Amino acid sequence: MSKDIFSQDNLANLVVENKEDASEQKILQTFIEDNRIKEIPARRQKRFVVLKWLVNQFEHGVRYPEAEMNRRLKQYHLDNAALRRYLIENGLMQRENGFYWRIDGA
Repeated sequence: MSKDIFSQDNLANLVVENKEDASEQKILQTFIEDNRIKEIPARRQKRFVVLKWLVNQFEHGVRYPEAEMNRRLKQYHLDNAALRRYLIENGLMQRENGFYWRIDGA
């Protein structure tokens, strides 16, 4: 069993995952300070990492009215409209009839 766990393929996968995690952590350290977004990244990949962090601040299965969504997003960054748009565009949240919610798997 231990031969399977420590096979070359499994070890290679662990290294790749750790590199991705380290890269994402570095991005978050650059753009997040004191639980606030210092700056919305211009590069799409970096912005997606920050958005994944942001969407985790919202609960699954909860529908947030737009006013509540704005209030909560302003806690993280003043440009709440851009954050709402990016969360929708990147498939992390959905919007319907003025309510927002996390997409399953996000």
